[in-house]
Amino acid sequence: MNNKGVKISVVLPVYNGERYLKNSIESILNQKYKDFELIIIDDCSSDKSSIIAQNYAQSNANVSYYRNDINLKLPESLNRGFSQATGDYWTWTSCDNFYLPHAFEVLVNKLEENKQVGMVYSSMQLIDEQSQEIGDVEAGPPQDLILRNVVGACFLYRGAIAKKIGSYNKDMFLCEDYEYWLRIAQVSQIVPINVCLYRYRSHSKSLSYNHEKEIIEKGINVQKFYYPFFIKTRGRAALFYAHLRARDIYNPYRQFYLIIVLYYSPLIFFRELLGLIKRRLQ
Repeated sequence: MNNKGVKISVVLPVYNGERYLKNSIESILNQKYKDFELIIIDDCSSDKSSIIAQNYAQSNANVSYYRNDINLKLPESLNRGFSQATGDYWTWTSCDNFYLPHAFEVLVNKLEENKQVGMVYSSMQLIDEQSQEIGDVEAGPPQDLILRNVVGACFLYRGAIAKKIGSYNKDMFLCEDYEYWLRIAQVSQIVPINVCLYRYRSHSKSLSYNHEKEIIEKGINVQKFYYPFFIKTRGRAALFYAHLRARDIYNPYRQFYLIIVLYYSPLIFFRELLGLIKRRLQ
């Protein structure tokens, strides 16, 4: 497909990410799809991230570098980056992950095929600190977005949609992406691509590893807020609260969600109760 003139804006926030930053940047520069701009936002790094990023900006016309005066954290760093974006399609990536060479091409083609689609997202491969493969994450069905973050870390959305729904919420740090996807899904279709286009690194210094409890708690609050916009049947409501019970692992009273499940669907309630009993007996 000829997508000449369709430009991608990629924001890359970095905070003390010198170990993997080069790989992340190189994976963008080595894309088969060449019509992109890379906007690097340095959130007050104290390691060599600043030097690495500035070197790339100086030697590549489509790479720009900005350093925050104070540590803004991820949501506001993203907002600063996208305030500089000039592309038709927008995305962002992390300094410890990287794209496969055909990622942009596949993502753009999917959006170009259907103008009604606001965002696409793909499957990912999980890697460890030494870049060894440790698993895969399939792009989930869009109807399950209210139940869990099916989007993952490889995605592309229309700049026009972003301008319509507004900036990332600075109060949603650690959950800013999930809350944003739910906003996009309110106004447009989102479509999965069941092809691996990205490698996501699981390691001990990542935000998801070190803030699991806070991420879960914030995510559940986001789900409860957006629940009325996405849950339209009693069966879906029962599934929603069943998922909430399973996910709310830090809540000692989470089994009380089963009462709500019973209200919406006795069938799903007894299925969940049977599963709970079996696990307790194991």
